Amino acid sequence: MRKVLSILLVLLLLFAFVSCDELDIEKDPENGGGGSSQSGSGEGGGGAEDASSGSGSGADSGSGSCPVQSDYKVGDIGPAGGYIFYDRGYYENGWRYLEAAPADMKVINGVPTVDATSEIYQNAAPEYQYVLFGYYRKTNDGADLFVNGTETWQPTDCTGSGIGDGIRNTQLLLDAMGESAYVVQQYAMTGDKTAKSAAYAAKLVDQLTYTYGTKTYSDWFIPSLGELNQMYQQLYLNELGGFGAFTYTSSSESNETNYSQKPDQMKAMSFSTGKFDQVVFRGNGNRIRPARAF
Repeated sequence: MRKVLSILLVLLLLFAFVSCDELDIEKDPENGGGGSSQSGSGEGGGGAEDASSGSGSGADSGSGSCPVQSDYKVGDIGPAGGYIFYDRGYYENGWRYLEAAPADMKVINGVPTVDATSEIYQNAAPEYQYVLFGYYRKTNDGADLFVNGTETWQPTDCTGSGIGDGIRNTQLLLDAMGESAYVVQQYAMTGDKTAKSAAYAAKLVDQLTYTYGTKTYSDWFIPSLGELNQMYQQLYLNELGGFGAFTYTSSSESNETNYSQKPDQMKAMSFSTGKFDQVVFRGNGNRIRPARAF
């Protein structure tokens, strides 16, 4: 009887092990897994690596009871079909890797997409690649503001430029502007300064979904300036990711002395020259390459 029970116990353990091994689950960061988890946080060219996650950006630790080990290298295709452009080397706050979206974001009939394989993406006019970033102010006749609600940039409550800041930046922009953003800067000579739009960059990226294989990913964010620099160094210069020689807008507000601390401008990077000391106004005409973290 003891032999029979022992055999049954061994068979039960083997069955449990095989079942666990065959489950298609998200990978556990605490056990070194990579994964197809829909996590969201980011990190870029040189600063704070401990970006806090935000609900609107799809942050997720991606833990599972049966972790699957998988390692990626910079330049590999990631879980969401884009290229890996950064490897932190360890998991913290739910992520280790940063992955660029497969293509620049286009907004077609009000819907954001990065599916460059679709006919609608391929046939869309060039202007669909440029989106409103959006101005933030509290009243129609008020001053343009940073995300902290003032005209003064502060490192503690405004957007950052480092690797790891993108997801937090995107959430701060969403929290500040809310349902809609102003279309025209306060000090513009022409245009309706009361006009607002719900189709602004941070909100569009937050709404973005992309299906790769059998999984749909919705944890995208606008990369920080440092993260854009990593895309340029690791992907563009190696002819990966389908980037063009364009200026890409980051989620980093213009805060330093050479940027004059202007809340109506965002930091940007020129992929044609490699210069990352560019600024762009927050109106229409911004090209965005979303990213995700896992």
